[in-house]
Amino acid sequence: MIHTNEKAMYSAFGLNVSSEISLPELTAANQKDQSDITIEIDELSRLWSMLAVPNESFIIRENFVMFEVPDTAIYAIQNGSKITVEPKASLLMSLLP
Repeated sequence: MIHTNEKAMYSAFGLNVSSEISLPELTAANQKDQSDITIEIDELSRLWSMLAVPNESFIIRENFVMFEVPDTAIYAIQNGSKITVEPKASLLMSLLP
């Protein structure tokens, strides 16, 4: 899995978003303020394999939601402020800033 420390800052819905994924539909933020939401690319497939129930596409725990969109990515949302994405290999390079 490619992991990059290069992050872009965006502003959306009054929140500052720091993202390793290019989000051209959001407004770029010039300031490097504290981010309210962080979006990172990381490996999630092992965790998904450990927690997933067959034929279910969501895992819901306190302060944690994980879901898979087939042929697209696995997503994990923690504490409402950290989003981790493991895109399928065929999509990865198109997401980097």
